Amino acid sequence: MKTRKNVDGTRRMTGAAGVLLAACLAAGLPFAAQAQEAPAQKPLTSREGGSTIPNIVLTMDESGSMAFQFLPEGTFKVGSYTVEFPSYTLVMHPDDPRMGNNNTWTGIVPADLTNESVFQKQMRSPDLNKVYYNPEVRYLPWIKEDGTRMADATYTAVRTNPLNSTPTLNLSTTFTKKSPRGANDEAEWCNSTADTTAGRNNECFDTSQRPFNPGIFYRLKKDNAGAYLNPATSSNYTLYNLNGSPSITWGKDSYPARTDCGTTCTLAQEKQNFANWYQYHRSRLHAAQAGVPEAFQSFDEKRLRVGWGDIKKGSTTVDGKATSIVEKGVRPFDGTTKTGLFTWMRSMSVSGGTPLRNAMYGVGEYYSRSDNAGPWGDNPGSTTSGPHKTCRRAYNVFVTDGYWNDQDPPSGVGNSDNTKGTIIAPNGYQYLPTRPYQDSNSDVMLADVAMHFWKRDLRPDLDNKVLPTADNPAYWQHMVNFTVGFGVKGKLDPATDLPKLSDGTKAWTDDKIDDLWHAAVNSRGQYFSATNASELADAIRTSLNSAVERELKEAGVAAAATVLEDGNRKYIPKYRTGVWSGDVDAYQLDANGQTGAKLWSASEHLPAWQNRKIFTWDSGLASPKGVAFDWAALTTASKTAMGAKGSQTLVNFIRGDRSNEGTTSGTYRKRDAVIADIVNSTPVFAKDGIVEPYSKLPNIGTAYATFQEQKAARTGVLYVGGNGGMLHGFVDSKGATPATDGTEVFAYVPRAVYPNLGTLTDQDYGGPTKYHQFFVDGALSERDAYVRAPGAGVPSWRNYLLGALGAGGRAVFALDVTDPNTLGASTVRWEVSSDAHPELGYITTPIEVGVVDDGSTTGKWVALFGNGYVDNNTTKATLFVVGLQDGAVTKLEVDAATKNGLGGVTLKRNSFGQIESLFAGDLRGNLWKINWNKSSGKFEVSNSGKPLFTTPSNQPIVQPPIVTAHADGDWVIFGTGRLLTVGDADSSQLQALYGLRLKTSDVSGTTLTKSNLVARTIAVVTGADNSTYFDLNGTAVDWKNTTYKGWSIDLTVAGYSGLRVSYAPQTIADELAFFSLIAPAQNVAECEQATGRGVNLIFPLETGLSPTQCILDTNGDGKIDSSDNCDVAGYATSADGIDAVLRSRNTVKTCKDGDCTEETRFSIQNTTGGRFIKWQKKFKEECTVDCDKPEEKPHTAKDRVWRRIVNPPIR
Repeated sequence: MKTRKNVDGTRRMTGAAGVLLAACLAAGLPFAAQAQEAPAQKPLTSREGGSTIPNIVLTMDESGSMAFQFLPEGTFKVGSYTVEFPSYTLVMHPDDPRMGNNNTWTGIVPADLTNESVFQKQMRSPDLNKVYYNPEVRYLPWIKEDGTRMADATYTAVRTNPLNSTPTLNLSTTFTKKSPRGANDEAEWCNSTADTTAGRNNECFDTSQRPFNPGIFYRLKKDNAGAYLNPATSSNYTLYNLNGSPSITWGKDSYPARTDCGTTCTLAQEKQNFANWYQYHRSRLHAAQAGVPEAFQSFDEKRLRVGWGDIKKGSTTVDGKATSIVEKGVRPFDGTTKTGLFTWMRSMSVSGGTPLRNAMYGVGEYYSRSDNAGPWGDNPGSTTSGPHKTCRRAYNVFVTDGYWNDQDPPSGVGNSDNTKGTIIAPNGYQYLPTRPYQDSNSDVMLADVAMHFWKRDLRPDLDNKVLPTADNPAYWQHMVNFTVGFGVKGKLDPATDLPKLSDGTKAWTDDKIDDLWHAAVNSRGQYFSATNASELADAIRTSLNSAVERELKEAGVAAAATVLEDGNRKYIPKYRTGVWSGDVDAYQLDANGQTGAKLWSASEHLPAWQNRKIFTWDSGLASPKGVAFDWAALTTASKTAMGAKGSQTLVNFIRGDRSNEGTTSGTYRKRDAVIADIVNSTPVFAKDGIVEPYSKLPNIGTAYATFQEQKAARTGVLYVGGNGGMLHGFVDSKGATPATDGTEVFAYVPRAVYPNLGTLTDQDYGGPTKYHQFFVDGALSERDAYVRAPGAGVPSWRNYLLGALGAGGRAVFALDVTDPNTLGASTVRWEVSSDAHPELGYITTPIEVGVVDDGSTTGKWVALFGNGYVDNNTTKATLFVVGLQDGAVTKLEVDAATKNGLGGVTLKRNSFGQIESLFAGDLRGNLWKINWNKSSGKFEVSNSGKPLFTTPSNQPIVQPPIVTAHADGDWVIFGTGRLLTVGDADSSQLQALYGLRLKTSDVSGTTLTKSNLVARTIAVVTGADNSTYFDLNGTAVDWKNTTYKGWSIDLTVAGYSGLRVSYAPQTIADELAFFSLIAPAQNVAECEQATGRGVNLIFPLETGLSPTQCILDTNGDGKIDSSDNCDVAGYATSADGIDAVLRSRNTVKTCKDGDCTEETRFSIQNTTGGRFIKWQKKFKEECTVDCDKPEEKPHTAKDRVWRRIVNPPIR
């Protein structure tokens, strides 16, 4: 139903909106109360309530195969060759205490250099046996609860049990051993896999006397292409004998993990590493006892509640109830619980089979408990009554080295992934069998058990408030499984086969290793494959981080080109809280603006850290310039700026070197990924997306068209700032060279972020004590200018990228990005920071560039920006004017008031394209006009030094206004609001949109106020498609016959407390203003998480009212016509950054009797998709040709091609 207008022409304001208006006015905060707070160092759009620490149960496989000192077992591939390993227990030293079921009769792998069998070489080569000693790995002693480590092993006296001082073995001595069959303490040599058949009870036949050298290992050779040679050929192995004189050619450069070595490891270092391997890592069990505590050590009670269990544990009483599998119920992961977990892990004994199905069922049953001592209460293990968190997550970290072989499946599960679930309140979700979850197996698989505890509400007595994620839609209490396959591999490839399972080109089989992955898929968890302690620790650590993180997209989007058609692309940055990693995803866009398949992710194409092209600005040089971001290339002043942590190691870490990452004192934090979070930096795709009004510039304008052609012919680069210390540039040929699309080709570390780089290495970075730090998080803008190219003597047309750090620091930089093939140190043109200019603040608005007429042939090209926000009591609103060529700074103090800062600027150009004036607001709510004075060669404040307008209650004007001409002056359209500090996010101060109709005849020195403007209001409207829309109400005004000087719109909308302008407004079709407004998530209750809410308003800029035509599809029929609500001026959307506005290349023009209508369609793109709007422009046209010909009837056409009408979105 359409909203009806009142007969007096004034549109109704809803009662709720009126009440909220009064509330917002009452809640308005004085400017001074907000002025001095430092910028927040965490995202402000999204909020989390009180602690909702997730539950984690660690379920360990204690089957007999965990004793094996080799991995994998059975048949497997080495390159293109097939190898078979034993399936029974063997040990690598004849004096190793037997680790089989009866501690006797275990076969021994020979270490006989006088009779080297292929089997001996295979079992003692890390290229085949993934548990055996690998010189590429640094083997560390087991970690302890306090983060320190046990002592290094002694090569001449390694412990067979790390916890016991005896017995020990001397690895330095070659000795002779004879093994008569039947002696418990003698060896039975195994010379082949065939020697270890099941009928021999792990015995082997050879009981001869043989020499044994415990300090050897082999490497399988490779061909010139890097492929392994045949592992069945004895001569294809290289022997390394640590008890002889081995040729050690490796070190930390060739094997980055070997941080214990220099360029080349010494024999002593190799022996130490070998001894540590034997004492702490030589079996699957040892590796698990090393890796699991390594993963858990850095977590604490503020992030996890942890319990643990054994896959074969029978029923015992746990926290007052009979429970199987789980041995310890979840507890806050404090020092006591951590000690308990580490002690339990290192006292494990192994035996028997692998009943995985019943093990997973037992954990699920534990999570189904509803008593106070169970896993959902605030005090697990205690019968004390307390709240049971309705949003708490429940995870099972499931570690196994084999496939399930329990004879009897758990009852009540059935073929769960092929059976629809129950409807779950309050949103009515119901699991329906579909790919990739369902399978054709009739047996009860592990995946069925996982689905059983995912699709059911485990606590139907509790409200369902679990926050869904992009990967997991469950809002009810359920169990997610992170499964870790230790040295096992199925028939499917988890890295590539999930899309095929989803589209039906592949299907699940009854393979029990694939079933382990299937279980993770069904429960919306993750599957990991690990072959050593380090990989196991990484897998579990990733699982634990996944339990405490969220994925968010708040940086807006960019489109690839001016034409949006089949084959075009859309770029979406994202980040994950908790681990603070980030990425950029590129998606296909079709001709209708619909998002298609993901084409690439930047994280998948990042070069090796040594090969990345990363540059910086070195202000310590006599003539500052861009240099390589490498310790050796920096001046002493730049090194000093990094603080006490400044070093080659820190620089390498920032570049992406992960060799010094760990969890213990003296190491850097272990990152989830090299690319850090991207929160507020909206990407810019530099190719041919901007065309500026320079074609009529004197002397140089005619060459601008040629420059546009050159830009269109270049390969595009996507630029975006990140919070790992740098701006990134990712190349995208749009499929011309798909193998390289998404590859980072340039990065820039601003000099201004140096003092904070060391915080990225802190072990608790991202945690409660050191939550997060912004770095390159501000606005980016792409601009053209006529200046000298790097190293050139004369100017030419160039393409620049300008950026600010946002909350990451007080600096602005300029990069010449004209040629993507020559990006390097000379790309960096200048960096201006608060070190030399204390007035420069935190800038969140785009930097402008233009040319002023200074009497020279080509004019003076300058960058212009307001000084932004400074958290002190003395700063004034200041305009920065920076020479684009040389970085020379001049400043204009706009106002004498302190505690102020100038916001984003908008340029007004003359008919030649030269700057004649600019407009900007400030943090105290003043709007200023600043003119260029050619005679003085300076910018000067207009209006006799007075502001043009002052907002009520110091509503801050941060973002640049829209400026457009009318017949007798200018319209200046702007909005208020700020989102930089925690106080800003908490504020519900009333903000507004304003439209000022300035006239050339206005009396100089006059400052307008809100009382000079006609008011409009916002009403909420529900569309026929049940979506939320907005109507702008008010009285129409004849601007030629009124005393009003414009209009105002108070941002009072029910359900959108704190609504404000945080992004630069845009224009559409020269007549419409487009504002992306956000209401940050307010403080939420415990057990709640929320993201901000967005409002997109689209309205004629001269009226401030809803359009008088239908612009949106409000009934969901795919058309925009009279059946829609034609009074709406906007719609509800996500608060995810600036949207990209795309305009159709083709328009539909219809005329009748000289009255013409030109219809244009637009696609507004955000991170989740896009929607269309339609605009019809009416005008008069005199007939000159075929005037007696019938006029074309009006019609609506569906365009197939769309063109970007604004620069890539900028913040």
